[in-house]
Amino acid sequence: MRDEVAEGVEQCRRACAYFEVCGGGAPSNKLFENGSFASTETRHCAYTRKAVIDITLEFMESQMNTWRPQSAATIGPSPLR
Repeated sequence: MRDEVAEGVEQCRRACAYFEVCGGGAPSNKLFENGSFASTETRHCAYTRKAVIDITLEFMESQMNTWRPQSAATIGPSPLR
């Protein structure tokens, strides 16, 4: 069982751009959804990790595209002065 879990984690490491976020997923989900610990993506991963990350990054990118720094004249005096 340990070797199968390790193989599943390694498969995720090689195949998934989101690996750094989840570390290879939950073995219990892999077994239940894919029938093996030595497997990769599950619906649980797709819906609770990947989709959330994609939506968050999309939102952050949209905010960065509309964000404009304020000039010192519009900000006012520093409260620390």
